Amino acid sequence: MSDAYPPIETERLRLRAPRLADAREIQRCCAPIEMAMMMLSVPHPYSVEAAEKFVGDQVEKARMGSPDRNFLAFAKTTGLLVACAGLRAEPAHRHAELGYWVAMDHWGRGYASECAERLVRYGFEEMNLHKIHAGYYTHNPASGRVLAKAGFRAEGLRSQHIWRFDRFVDVALTGLLRSDWEASRAPRGAGRSVEGGA
Repeated sequence: MSDAYPPIETERLRLRAPRLADAREIQRCCAPIEMAMMMLSVPHPYSVEAAEKFVGDQVEKARMGSPDRNFLAFAKTTGLLVACAGLRAEPAHRHAELGYWVAMDHWGRGYASECAERLVRYGFEEMNLHKIHAGYYTHNPASGRVLAKAGFRAEGLRSQHIWRFDRFVDVALTGLLRSDWEASRAPRGAGRSVEGGA
């Protein structure tokens, strides 16, 4: 059976839709408590059954025509699962929420930025989005740096917004408009008057 939507690529990664056969590797990546502490919906401990349910839900949503897109990212050189990234879409408003994680044994290699930047491009070019937004726990500033590098701007703070592992945590809000993304990609000097306006 073919994947629900075509794969996409970056310089180092191949991203494709999740398959049921991926569940055990997803479980291995998400099992450490350090991973769960950075994500909203991943329980700890994280079982193979939970990973199977996650994949099954993604497959079923795609079969039912969901506009959401979730990709597993595999290193081209090794074929190993290194990350997951997705866009949860609201078509009526032409926006989507970006989410991602990187397996602990691959932290610090730039994979989060590579995934985020590719998903942003996918969202604007393939999904015709007007805006992409993302939130991150303030105790995970590395995620904030990933989003800033991808062009996201701070939009506010939800103080003590989430109850996670016996404490309330703050959520920083960020967003990126299509117009800002397009402007950031334009050649330097584009849009200036041919008559030499300021």
